[in-house]
Amino acid sequence: MDNDRKIKQLIPDLAFPSGIAYFDKKVFISETRANRLIALSININEEENNIEPELFRRFAEPGNPDGLTIDDDGDIYQTLPGIGAIAVINKQGEMVEIYHMDNWKPSNIHFNEGTFYVTDRLGSRIFQFSK
Repeated sequence: MDNDRKIKQLIPDLAFPSGIAYFDKKVFISETRANRLIALSININEEENNIEPELFRRFAEPGNPDGLTIDDDGDIYQTLPGIGAIAVINKQGEMVEIYHMDNWKPSNIHFNEGTFYVTDRLGSRIFQFSK
């Protein structure tokens, strides 16, 4: 919302934006249909920002990136329900780890105080794991 408490559009025409997280003056957005993670350089305390998205990471079909969260070290945990996995991506956009589990489709993920919470759209469950 702007100072007048009105919602304003930040960026148009994304291919099914889903997960979103802010870290180190960047907004990271999962674009499910484009199979990519984009980043926007933004400072939440400034009026003018660079809202041109930059490709941060592309995922192979059928990844379908959905939810994401960022840990204390700045690593991004991106759910990939299309392949039943969670990818760990470092600050340079490199995938450093991928966690697969049979019979799940992780969708949303949240990190808080060393613990991750993950929703599973296949089994209507919530999982938790520690770093």
